[in-house]
Amino acid sequence: MSARHLVPGISSSLILLLTIAFCVQNVSAEDIVIKSAARTSLSVNLNKLAGEDYASGARRKTSGNSGGRTKTRLLYSFENGKDGQPLKGVRGQRMKVTCSLDFGVTEGKKCARLVSPAGGGFSELYFSKNKIKNWRGFDYLAIDLFTEDKHSYGISLELSDNQTRAYMTRCTMVTTTSKGHQTLYFPIGRAKRNGKEGRTWAELQAKDKIKLNGLKQVKIFLTTRQKRAGRFWIDNIRLLQEDAAKPKMRLSLPGAVTHAFDFGSAGAVVPGFTAVTAKDKYTDAKGYGFTHRIEKMVQAGSGWPDLLAGTFVRSNQSDVMKFQAKVPNGDYLVWTCMGKALKPQLTKLSLRFRINDTFLVKADPSLEEYDGEKFLYRFMRTQYSQRPHALWLDYVNRMYEVSTEKITVTDGLIKLVARNCFISGMIVMPAKHEADFKRMSAKIQKTRLAAFEKLTKYPEKKAVKKESGDGDYVLYVPNPKSDVRPDTSPNADERKRTSLRAAGAVGQNVIMRVAMSAFKDLGACKLELSDLKGPGGTIPKSAIKGHFANFKYTPRWTPEMVLMPELGLYCEKDLTQCFWLWMAVPEDSKPGIYKGTFQFRTSKSKTTALPISFEVYPFKLEKNLPGSFGMYYNGRSDPRPSGALAGNVMKEQMKWMRKIGFTSVTVPGVAHVTGVNVAAGSVEMTFNAAPLKAAMAAGLGQTKDQVLLLTQLGIARQIARRLPGIGGAKVDQKPGIELRQSAFKPLWMNAMKQYKTFLDDLKVPYAIEIIDEPRETPNPWNRNLKDTMTYGKWMGQVGLKRFITPMGDKNAGKDYVGLVNVSDIVSIHGAKAAPRFYAKTKATRKTLWFYNIGMGRKDWGFKSWGYGATGNFQWHWCWVEGWAKAAGDYPGREWYNPFTPMHGASPNAPLTETNPGGFNYSSGYLTVADGLSDYRYVYTLEQRIAANKRTGKNASAVAKGEALLKEIKARVTGKGAKTETVWREKIAVILVKLK
Repeated sequence: MSARHLVPGISSSLILLLTIAFCVQNVSAEDIVIKSAARTSLSVNLNKLAGEDYASGARRKTSGNSGGRTKTRLLYSFENGKDGQPLKGVRGQRMKVTCSLDFGVTEGKKCARLVSPAGGGFSELYFSKNKIKNWRGFDYLAIDLFTEDKHSYGISLELSDNQTRAYMTRCTMVTTTSKGHQTLYFPIGRAKRNGKEGRTWAELQAKDKIKLNGLKQVKIFLTTRQKRAGRFWIDNIRLLQEDAAKPKMRLSLPGAVTHAFDFGSAGAVVPGFTAVTAKDKYTDAKGYGFTHRIEKMVQAGSGWPDLLAGTFVRSNQSDVMKFQAKVPNGDYLVWTCMGKALKPQLTKLSLRFRINDTFLVKADPSLEEYDGEKFLYRFMRTQYSQRPHALWLDYVNRMYEVSTEKITVTDGLIKLVARNCFISGMIVMPAKHEADFKRMSAKIQKTRLAAFEKLTKYPEKKAVKKESGDGDYVLYVPNPKSDVRPDTSPNADERKRTSLRAAGAVGQNVIMRVAMSAFKDLGACKLELSDLKGPGGTIPKSAIKGHFANFKYTPRWTPEMVLMPELGLYCEKDLTQCFWLWMAVPEDSKPGIYKGTFQFRTSKSKTTALPISFEVYPFKLEKNLPGSFGMYYNGRSDPRPSGALAGNVMKEQMKWMRKIGFTSVTVPGVAHVTGVNVAAGSVEMTFNAAPLKAAMAAGLGQTKDQVLLLTQLGIARQIARRLPGIGGAKVDQKPGIELRQSAFKPLWMNAMKQYKTFLDDLKVPYAIEIIDEPRETPNPWNRNLKDTMTYGKWMGQVGLKRFITPMGDKNAGKDYVGLVNVSDIVSIHGAKAAPRFYAKTKATRKTLWFYNIGMGRKDWGFKSWGYGATGNFQWHWCWVEGWAKAAGDYPGREWYNPFTPMHGASPNAPLTETNPGGFNYSSGYLTVADGLSDYRYVYTLEQRIAANKRTGKNASAVAKGEALLKEIKARVTGKGAKTETVWREKIAVILVKLK
């Protein structure tokens, strides 16, 4: 629950839970039941209660605001200039810097106005030498900024010290702007060199960190738009320690309050509260504190707009946290702000939060329950909304839960016991002051909400446009090239597209979309499918899998979060919803036209019919593409299923990959090093054939051209860590050091020969990656050009099939194209991104793949075919940045929460009978499926042309087919999905004649 209110009468004064009873509303034809999360609204009494004075007076006591990290240093306030005149002390490069009395003043009476010319180039602002002396001890550089431009700009801070030589040894941080006033924070206290991008702060060596007491240059820069100058006002550029960077908050508390505790740093306490840090041990003299071992206690919270909730204390991992405070015996009302630290890696699945004998949280879920909608996926069914305070009501209230309890104290102590939970604030007051308690709760709610919304950046909200005659909503079929998002309005052509028309061959994936723009709240809605009937029989509606696109909040824009595998949802005023339909044309479908009628039903408006006409073509497409198409993949994790279930889940996910049209995948967990014998030059290894067999059983890796992807560097690093001359972690601190050890090559060769024998015995088609994206300043998982060449040559000597994924033709000034010579397969980021790699790969007749060029239909279809790429891979099936923090250091890591990093192209979902793979997916997979169908069409046309040429039949159709292929290849770099649809239809016409 997002709030608990056990004191009589309090629930009506804070939040009114509006559970939408979808099943009892009047609808046009039948009741609609949907699975989206119920919606809440602020209480209508909130402002009234928050505006009332306390009967017990206002609390005047302040305490606990000493200590912490609160130091600040003002660098620039721009008071030394005249309005409109150039400023001294800063230097602009392609940027005009003048003094201003305008919008942006936040410190003193003046600010700086920055104007960068249009044209798309860099504009830079340099700090003077005397302002960059000894920044050591500070955690943030803060800049107050104002802009009238709704376009979001990336503002970068670049730090260079005495060890900086080029980009890789500088530190570049970037944040983004939004329209209006804002403060940009750059975390300079964690400034690491750009070449160390993939390492956590704890993994860095001292030389990897920027020396803040030895800075030689500091600048901020941005790139302007091509046709519009950038205009910004900045002021109050300052250095801040951690607590000084936290937002300020003032709350009025009743005079009757016995205790008001603010947990977290002593330097970030709300005035009127007593600070409780993780080191506050209980003593009788102090009268409050923790009573358990505090060595593993954690205090955290940084940058969350709501200061009271945003700093907190928790126990480490699954330890128990115990806190107590002295009070006279009697009845009390207790207000708490706390939350569950839901993490996929929990080792003890026990959650507790208890005040005296009252449990706020008590759960001992099984792993299966924890990996479900009550815990890790509690936000999965939360729909994107633009209603007032939606982000706060739908997410924040459940992340930082407010509870109000009435308790009786008989031993002189208020006691708190918690496990896998955190505590942000607690207020205790005698129960006889219940009216003041309600007022206080309302004031806190209103103040926290105002602080959150003032400091939280939102993308500009745009209502969908209503045209004359639209009615309550418009149901339409989007143009193929339209990107449908919540603020998308249908154009004039789309408003006329009120029926679906599609076509496909048996066994083909056919992707269709339907959109709906609402001009009033429609309540519970559902797109209901129907069977399609034709002269050849019936295509059942079960052959069509329906989804609606759910979106997520980010400060800059509103990207898709996931496709929810259902067609019922809540439809809100001024938002557009997009339905994605995936039909697998049944193998027994007869050629002909099939028709049906879909119905869009609402609980608050009329039903609209959507006719559909589907043509089954009288030909079959080639089943096996001559290439490797798939995703980088590492199995399901966060959490990873235990035991045999992990293997079963992997099988199910791979089966789905094949259904979507993939032919390949990276296969994890195949080879492991268990020991080395340096003297004998031998390596002890274990091999696991199960993942490879699962891939092939799923239909992946069926031909010699459909290779399964493996890696070698992980094995190399395992060997290196066991070498006496390296000593464990050095191989990650100094990538490539293993190749300088004389004992390494014989061991590596021995391991690779075992690997090859294992793979050959399985008769599995494979390719092993030499190095992932080699670079001159490598991460632990990369190597530089020289070392990559060495590994490539050695792999060739063993006889392994090799592939490489270069970042571009050059890196740090070095020519990387020579890697073609030590590779069998070259996987590049597109022909234009690496033109010389592309040319040499084609000239040497090596196999060409594309890597990370996007999830667009054309990328996986006509573009790959047109450039001669027989493979395409994308990072990543579901990669979660394990080191990335949630917003404000929020300790939970639930999936589908926009404030956590738990997102992916195939985000986890509960493991159920209907979802044995335990995942959902984004619409990108359906556009990829469309692209792979395009590839099958063009490949089938090539095969039919060749067959007809051999028999001398259908010369006219052959000529038309060859002309079309030539046209496609010539125009493959064109834009717009509409082209793909036209090309596919033209191919179908020719295939009918060539069958």
